[in-house]
Formats: sequence, C-alpha cells, structure tokens
Amino acid sequence: MCSGSLRSTGQPPWRAIRCECGPGESEAWQRFRLPFFLNFYAMQRRHFNYSVLSRAAACTSFAALRSIAQPASAPSGLEATIRTAAARVASEFSLPGLAIGITHQGQKSYFNFGAADVSTGRVVTEHTLFEVGSVSKVFTATLGAYAQAVGALKLSDMASQHCAPLRGSAFDRISLLDLATYTAGGLPLPFPKGVDSTNVLDYFRQWKPSYAPGTTRVYSNPSIGLFGHIAALALNAPFADAMQNQVLNPMGLRNTSMTVPPSRMPDYAWGYD
Repeated sequence: MCSGSLRSTGQPPWRAIRCECGPGESEAWQRFRLPFFLNFYAMQRRHFNYSVLSRAAACTSFAALRSIAQPASAPSGLEATIRTAAARVASEFSLPGLAIGITHQGQKSYFNFGAADVSTGRVVTEHTLFEVGSVSKVFTATLGAYAQAVGALKLSDMASQHCAPLRGSAFDRISLLDLATYTAGGLPLPFPKGVDSTNVLDYFRQWKPSYAPGTTRVYSNPSIGLFGHIAALALNAPFADAMQNQVLNPMGLRNTSMTVPPSRMPDYAWGYD
C-alpha cells in the first residue's frame, strides 16, 4: 500500500492521502457524478461508503479492544455484528484502535474502538484522522477521470504524450489506461530501493516491461502513482493542489487532505510497528 503524506510542493503522488470521513460526508460521495469507469480495486461507487468510512490504525499489541462510543439509533443487531467483527480484526492484526462507519438504508452509525495514541491513551472518536492507505488510489483514479471529463487528456493517450521526460522510453507504448489498471507490463508493487522523488523519472525511463502493455495485470504503486502525476500535469497543477481542488473539495470531504493541518494533529492516529 501507499502510505505517508504528500506535501503541496508539486511532487508526484507516490504517497497516500490522509482522510477522515465524518458525519454527512457519505452523501457527497453519492452526489459525485464523475465517470468511475476505471476497472481496478475499489472503483465501484457502491464500495465507497464501506471502504472510505471503514478506517483502521496501524498495528501494535493491544489485547483488550474496547468500545468507546456508538449511537443508540443503530439498526437492530448491527452493534453486536460490528463488535464481533471489530474484535476479530483487532485480534488478527493487533490493532490499537479501530473506527467503523456504516450507512444502512440512509441511516449512519459510527463505532469507535480502542486508542488513537497508545502512549497517551487518547481514544478513537468519529473525528480521528487515519491514513487511508491504498484507498488513495481511488482518489487518484478519480482525478484522472476528471482530467478526461474536462478534456485535459484521454485515457487512450500514451503516457509519454503528457510527460516529456518519458519520450523515447517504453512509455511511448503504454497508455494512461494501462497505468490506471496496472497493465503497463509489470511495474513492481513498491519502487526498488533507492528510488525517490529525485530520481523517479530516471527509473521510469530505464524501466523495461516484462509483458506487452494491456495484457497482464500486476498491482503496482508506481503504476497508479505515475498515472496521478500525469493527470496533474495535464491539469497544469501540482498533484496535491489538483487533488484538493478538483476532487476532495467538490466532494465536500472537509476533513480529508493531503497533509494533516497542525490544528488537527491532536486528532491524528499514530501508526505502530
């Protein structure tokens, strides 16, 4: 999964968005009408309420996961189901804390368990900020869909058409759709050791595919990362700005951002090894 945060410096989006989905935000997802047609993980709109509203802190040893708060109006049987599922997941993955949001027949229920900060005992609440991990790929794909919708690019375009440093490389024959659907030809899951924002385009220039583009799906952070970088280039904006202004703000995701504002750091859920 992608992890961490991306500062608004124009760097490529190789890392993830931080996100909190609070009360009222699921309707924004439902109203958003961009064409979610890219066929890869979690791109079906029906998946959003559960993928984005279900959030977990990183792992640590926490033996007794306890419930902090849940609404009295939860549908009959839902609370017991959530408690059982949360306990099982917490045990399996050694989670210090967990927050779950469910939308069922238009009714929202929130369930918060455990600690957001083990060292202080600060508990998880509906306002706790978690890193979304690879759900960030859904946001990145949405930005690309937006770029096509406004005529800034076509998914059938070759990647090098929009990224001059890649001209003359394998990306002359790899489309944006190939990048978005992980069919570029075998880009790896993580970047190789030593590749960072200072030399990532050099890595792409020398990379050689193992498969013909469009034929073999290999889940890859570099693939979707390059797709997001090119989408932002086509929109003539740094990735962080394009994401915030063209995706997050129009969706009404007021508590979702590329970096955690200093004023919200007390709500941040720390990760643990």
